[in-house]
Amino acid sequence: MSEYEYSRNEMSSGGKRATAKVASEITSFKIIQSLSKKESEQRNKERVESEGNSGLYRNLGSNDRAGGKEYNNIGINESEIKSYTSGYYINGEKRVLAMLEGLSEEEQREYGQFEYKLGIPLDKINLLRNNTNYLVGYMSEMILSDKNTKHR
Repeated sequence: MSEYEYSRNEMSSGGKRATAKVASEITSFKIIQSLSKKESEQRNKERVESEGNSGLYRNLGSNDRAGGKEYNNIGINESEIKSYTSGYYINGEKRVLAMLEGLSEEEQREYGQFEYKLGIPLDKINLLRNNTNYLVGYMSEMILSDKNTKHR
């Protein structure tokens, strides 16, 4: 009685039997899997185009930012330049944010001032905007240096 879901070909073959329902689930799973793989490949391709593909230069950029060095892109080709830049601004920002968690409020403000003097543009600060002490130091240094550059 349980064999009513099998087709005539499925019943005649002595191999592994799958109902129409199970076969459709397997097919839909394979379709979803292939679409997901294509989307993943597309996202990876876009990431490589925008952020580069050199892990070495990404780490160099991240180390420079975490070490308090100025932006000094030493990449030779376009991928290395993009990798260093994204390492400096994206990965380096994550490392600075993690480092700030262990500092006092005053030290966080001082580090914000330091990074403004280092030349980190405001539009490159994304995650650090959530740290109010860092942002207060960054903005206060921006205002103070702006007042010092204006002459009447």
